[in-house]
Amino acid sequence: ALPGAAYFSVAAGGLADVLHFMGDHVHVDRFIGASGGACSLFLILANERSQRSMSGTGPCPDAEELLRSYLMYGESEGTGNWQRSWNACRQVFSGVSNFWEKRYEELLQDERAWTAVR
Repeated sequence: ALPGAAYFSVAAGGLADVLHFMGDHVHVDRFIGASGGACSLFLILANERSQRSMSGTGPCPDAEELLRSYLMYGESEGTGNWQRSWNACRQVFSGVSNFWEKRYEELLQDERAWTAVR
C-alpha cells in the first residue's frame, strides 16, 4: 500500500525497484494506493506492459516508467530558476500543471500499458 503523498512518489519507485530486484523471493499479487500513491502505482504498473498473468502473482514491475515520467515533468517545468519559479507560482493559482493529465492519457492509449494497469 502506498500513501497519498506527492513527494513519496519517487520513494515509491525505489520501493518498487527493491521488490523487483528481489524477484524470485518476493511475489506481489495486489497493489493499493491513494491519491499520489495510486498515481505512482499507475506508473509502476504501466511499465510492466502485460508481463504478469491476469490471475497470478509475480515479481513487482520496476519503476522505469515512473522515473522517466518524473524526469519528463522536471524538463517540462523549465530549465532555469526563473522559469521554474514562474511555473510554480502559476500552479499555486491555476492548479497543477496539465503535464500529468497528458502523460496518463498517453499511457492509457498504449494497449499494453492499459492491460498491465487493469
